[in-house]
Amino acid sequence: MSGEKPATQELVAAVIRLFDDELLEQIDPPDLKFKALIARNVLQIVERELDQGATSANIEARALRDFGAEGDDAATVLALRRSLSMQIQSGRFDDRIAEVASGLTPAALTRLLIDNPRYATLASVKQGIDADSVG
Repeated sequence: MSGEKPATQELVAAVIRLFDDELLEQIDPPDLKFKALIARNVLQIVERELDQGATSANIEARALRDFGAEGDDAATVLALRRSLSMQIQSGRFDDRIAEVASGLTPAALTRLLIDNPRYATLASVKQGIDADSVG
């Protein structure tokens, strides 16, 4: 090693490789193996979050602001979600709810790609979104 501190993403990837290459095949009790698979899955989510999280947050923040969610540049996505949620609850979008849902779908898909990229219908939903944006 060159003496440089490994990046967080490299550390997470190394632990995932350890699970895949050595640990999982050696764990025998089914309940313990199940817990190890959960831990590995969590690490894979963390890895995707480190890789794609900022982009996903930017896409979502832009979509939320497009519908009037308020907050300065330092506002978190959570604060923007709360802002839009309050506006929806107040009835501001009663006549435009389909537009809001459609406008937020790409942000939801980018989040789903991080949280659960093997979600059963993700591929078909994503294809439909891509086709709609092209056509």
